[in-house]
Amino acid sequence: MLAPVIERFRMTAALHAIAERMRVLILVSKFGHCLNDLLYRHRVGALAIEIPAIVSNHRDFYRLARVDYQLIVSAPAPRGGMISVVLNRHRRDFSDQQREVIDLLRPHLRQAAAIAALLSQPVPYTPRHADGRPLLTPQQTRILQLVAAGSSDRSVARVLGLSVRTVQAHLQHIYRTLGVTSRTEALANVRALSLGGASASDRK
Repeated sequence: MLAPVIERFRMTAALHAIAERMRVLILVSKFGHCLNDLLYRHRVGALAIEIPAIVSNHRDFYRLARVDYQLIVSAPAPRGGMISVVLNRHRRDFSDQQREVIDLLRPHLRQAAAIAALLSQPVPYTPRHADGRPLLTPQQTRILQLVAAGSSDRSVARVLGLSVRTVQAHLQHIYRTLGVTSRTEALANVRALSLGGASASDRK
């Protein structure tokens, strides 16, 4: 019933059970009256949500959630965004050694941001049969996209939630389909086809 509306307005939609509580991160800056209102509504059951963390640059506000110390590690994401990891502690502050360990997360956050930006892009061009049917599945096209970005088989598997063996099987299928024997040849083949607009069968 919703499908025509979703398709018409190009919406991204998801259905969730009413009993399933959404996890909500609350960000607070200078004024805390909205935070107090949200916490009160949550406490009396008027908001069916879970509040795992409150992030603020004012300690008094995140202490309302019984958090005494807060450590935030952030890295810039594409398109002006930000990816952050927030750690909360009650009573005892983070040690210098713990702060140094957490700081090691920054390059991984930047890598995660780059991969997220890559996967948010439309599925790239894929070679097609003479009748217009795509030669590769969307999953195989994504794998080829990540390979083109320099990801190893293990990294591709981690990003797409697959096993390394499954990724390698997909790559072997891609090689056979494109008539190549390596990832370098596969990428060159796809680039040539996308520039020339020809199907793989036309090139054979």
